[in-house]
Amino acid sequence: MTSRIADIIKVADKKCLALTEQEPEANTISHRNMRMLWTICQGLVGRPKPLKPTVPLIIEEGIAKYGEDVFPMTSTIYNDYPDIPRIWREAYVSIRNMQSVDPMARKDLDKVDTSIMSEGDRYNFLEIRRLLEETEQQNAAMRAIVRRKGPDEESPRLDAIVDGLNIWVARMDRLGFGLDEVSLHVTGRTRPGTIIMDADLFKDIKNFVDEQLQARKLRRSTDG
Repeated sequence: MTSRIADIIKVADKKCLALTEQEPEANTISHRNMRMLWTICQGLVGRPKPLKPTVPLIIEEGIAKYGEDVFPMTSTIYNDYPDIPRIWREAYVSIRNMQSVDPMARKDLDKVDTSIMSEGDRYNFLEIRRLLEETEQQNAAMRAIVRRKGPDEESPRLDAIVDGLNIWVARMDRLGFGLDEVSLHVTGRTRPGTIIMDADLFKDIKNFVDEQLQARKLRRSTDG
């Protein structure tokens, strides 16, 4: 559960970063205020017992940390920076919902109907599932990175590569890639920045293919 909470926090951080990057660099006060609000909200939601980041609580914590002369007041938060508290309230609700139900098996995540979720909850859920899939793929790729000391190690190495490819193939349709008689390709459903394949898995496959081609070349030279 701890890793799932960390994923929710990571998604909220990603949203806040996107907001700050949209703000013109010349607006130094806005950047400062957004960073302070981000820090306070993250601290409230990221506690062992998360606290809902309401504006009064944000102001109380913000004044204690930064001082009344620096931290933005109620009207400023509501009028100029409403999105940051909203992002972290959504994260808080996601964490509390997760803590209040029995843990879901990984295989059941793909069966969840996201159409009934709010836009914020749906985004959080899909991001968390994407992070879990990437973690699984990375773990499978890491298992495949073994040194070849002898023929006995070839079988687990192949098994690990197959595990990584299995996860990769299974997620193609969910990530919006299309497959026809010609190719596997990007479609209009593919989100910008979607990872096509984990770098470690690709490198390990490439290394394995290179080794097999070299071994074939050696066998042919020996036989010839």
